[in-house]
Amino acid sequence: MSEDAAPPAIETATQRRQARMAQRLAARLAARPMGEAAEADPLQAAPTSADVLEAYLWLLGRAPEDAGVVTRLLARMDSRAALRTELLRSSEFRLRVGAEALPGLPADAPALRVETKAAPAELEAILLALRRDWGRLGETAPHWSCCPEAAFRPDRMATHKRAFFASGMADRRLVEGVLARHEVAPERLGRLVDFGCGLGRATLHLAAICPEVTGIDISAPHLALARAEARARGLDHIAWLRARPDRPMPAEGYDLWYSRFVLQHIPPPLARHLLDLAFAGLAPGGLAVFQALTYGAGYAYTAGTPPPAVGSAPEELHVLPQAVIFATAAAAGLRVLEVQEDPAPGLDRGRWLSHLFVLQRPA
Repeated sequence: MSEDAAPPAIETATQRRQARMAQRLAARLAARPMGEAAEADPLQAAPTSADVLEAYLWLLGRAPEDAGVVTRLLARMDSRAALRTELLRSSEFRLRVGAEALPGLPADAPALRVETKAAPAELEAILLALRRDWGRLGETAPHWSCCPEAAFRPDRMATHKRAFFASGMADRRLVEGVLARHEVAPERLGRLVDFGCGLGRATLHLAAICPEVTGIDISAPHLALARAEARARGLDHIAWLRARPDRPMPAEGYDLWYSRFVLQHIPPPLARHLLDLAFAGLAPGGLAVFQALTYGAGYAYTAGTPPPAVGSAPEELHVLPQAVIFATAAAAGLRVLEVQEDPAPGLDRGRWLSHLFVLQRPA
């Protein structure tokens, strides 16, 4: 090959598959009699009730809530393609499958400067600032603050409340999957804690697998709404607890500590402190199942950084590096059962890494 010649193209598996599809399509077109009309695109056909059911089962993993949901969707959707787009863009689908798959960070990404130790007074100041901010959001936009989708803004909640709470089923499936993979019988779970429970979106579903459940959050307005929703559902085995500087975690002795899409909103020193407390409270054989952002391109945190500004809580993201989490677990005597990527909804995976951790205290 001469120096000026272009190198041969590298044919990927995707390119080969696309070429085969093009060849089959060309063969079908060549075999079609002259003048025959092109086949209609099945996605442009009007959807049927059966289409709605199949779309729910394939994309959301469940059946529609009731016949009314099916009727309303059919009235609004003029094609199967529109129905598909509606479900793909739903918050429930995003929570179930995670954010859109984008290239992750390179293996040689630089180390981050993240300080995770702070004086007690600083930890208290951070917690009080978060408590102030989330409390205000609990009064003005409670559902949206827990799941920032347009459908869950206050002016639209009348028609989307059912979907908001239904999305918590994804958390129950996640926990049941963890238990099955590690051969932990659900009957062994006497007490479960949902940390950062918000409105109880996940808590209400997790209550089906444990006889004693505690939902803990820093926002009183969120907890009041969660308590009312549980009461309306007849769930009387859930305790709702507001986190305080002197009691940020429930009493010790729980069998499962669960937290997802919560620690990412907490500055690293407080997040590490909360994990210390959470791990210490696990009963023998107990599990900690939680998500955290573990890397953010360009992220840094220095101890002494002022508490989050008013109104910044939902948008402000924080990192707790894996090395810190593993060290905290080791100090508490926990063993690592599983770590897997767990993208948060809407997460820019070109910048952030998010992981789900499953840790256990030896029996």
